[in-house]
Amino acid sequence: MGPPDYIGVKDASIHGVGGVIVGQGKACLPTVFRMEWPDWVKQEVLKTNAGQKGTLTNSDLEMAGLLLLWLVMEE
Repeated sequence: MGPPDYIGVKDASIHGVGGVIVGQGKACLPTVFRMEWPDWVKQEVLKTNAGQKGTLTNSDLEMAGLLLLWLVMEE
């Protein structure tokens, strides 16, 4: 097993998620992606941050961002 063929980095916040994918072992056109979260997602995170019974945390947004990164890599 060697280094990965592709490298991707991402970051997520209450505003949305974005990242970049580049090739390392294989040629890959550098790809940048960005997506704004729907309003209902933002509201749930705001509730959680305010100590109310929100259902989403920043960790949930980061995990969703990682899934999105993998989906973009597959494309």
